[in-house]
Amino acid sequence: MIVEIDSWQKANGQEKEYFHTKATAMITKLADTICMAYEDRLEGLEQPVKTLLKWNEAKKSLTMIRKGEIQTKMVFEEGSKTNCMYQSVMGALPMQIQTKRIQSDWQELQGIITVTYDLYCDGSFVSNHSLTLSIQSE
Repeated sequence: MIVEIDSWQKANGQEKEYFHTKATAMITKLADTICMAYEDRLEGLEQPVKTLLKWNEAKKSLTMIRKGEIQTKMVFEEGSKTNCMYQSVMGALPMQIQTKRIQSDWQELQGIITVTYDLYCDGSFVSNHSLTLSIQSE
């Protein structure tokens, strides 16, 4: 399967920054959760980051777990504010995610998920984000 991630972020008074990732993913279904594992090659990092996405359609919940030079576990639940720790070679950064909206068009093991959220650090607003995951057969 192919996973494509299109995202943008906008900090106060700055232009939107766009990002695109495309990778081959291993996809499995465990009970009500779809798990997608792939390696993400992020700009500025020497090694790929192992990424696991867990999508629960019934709960409209997306979890992103990253391991490697960047380590984090981000949970997106519509209308909820969740805490996470973003660990990089520069150190640990406590963050909060306020998920505004999650939309999905999901059939079997493929589809599109869009998450709109705000990012906070130590309780202070940092930026707006939108993340669109597209998963399809090769």
